[in-house]
Amino acid sequence: MIAMSYMRTAVRCYDGVEAEYLPAHGTDYGTWVPAYILVQFAKGDATLGLSIEDARTVMERLTRILMLHDSVEHLAAEKAVA
Repeated sequence: MIAMSYMRTAVRCYDGVEAEYLPAHGTDYGTWVPAYILVQFAKGDATLGLSIEDARTVMERLTRILMLHDSVEHLAAEKAVA
């Protein structure tokens, strides 16, 4: 079993993002597809399929990035008040 992430794009516009868990499953051809996360950009044609391992890596990095962003925003707000 090979777990692989992929990306397909043809974006015309953008209006939000959706993420969906797809469990492991077999196909009509006898192959096995491991579980993955499907990320789609609404009203566009851009899809990102992440293996569970890659999704965990992205989650860890995004958590750190968002904490950094929040601290910068907080410091900017405090500086504006002072």
